[in-house]
Amino acid sequence: MEDWERDWKDYYKILQVDTAAEQEVVKGAYDRLARKYHPDLNKTPDANQRMKEINSAYEVLGNPEKRRQYDSAWRQKQGKGHGGGNVPIPPKPVVDPSL
Repeated sequence: MEDWERDWKDYYKILQVDTAAEQEVVKGAYDRLARKYHPDLNKTPDANQRMKEINSAYEVLGNPEKRRQYDSAWRQKQGKGHGGGNVPIPPKPVVDPSL
């Protein structure tokens, strides 16, 4: 069982990408956020925790097979009548990796 299956997190929201984002966009978003929140560069108290979330999100969304499993589980949770309460709504903005 994957971590996200035990404790659901919206990895698309964490990386600030659309659910249809290409792998290059996911990678660019990860790189941008890693530069912003890496504890060696960001001295805010939550930088370490934020970086852990970013790494976890990229571990899944950056791997096509894990991403398919994650997306499938998300769709399945939606279809089970949870009413969206436990299932996050994917964000709409797409991060431009060139920024």
